[in-house]
Amino acid sequence: MIYSNLTLRRDMRKQGTKINVQTRPGYYTRKIGPKFKFDKQKYKVRFLVERTNAWLKNFWRVRIRREHKPAMYKAFVYLALIIILIRS
Repeated sequence: MIYSNLTLRRDMRKQGTKINVQTRPGYYTRKIGPKFKFDKQKYKVRFLVERTNAWLKNFWRVRIRREHKPAMYKAFVYLALIIILIRS
């Protein structure tokens, strides 16, 4: 699915959702209507969060979540984050 699709962006805007995805150059040929803004600072933060979530999904216990107690799951998330920090 292309998230920079014009109809998808308009539908999401009608629902009140703001999309912060950079458009492809030359993708919109018409200049009619409002332009879609791209905030680089917000995208940097979003990218960091998405990348961290992707790294966490590499750990089986965090991805599957077999722990029934929230404290145990939280401990494994912290352990995974520590391992990620040590690796980088």
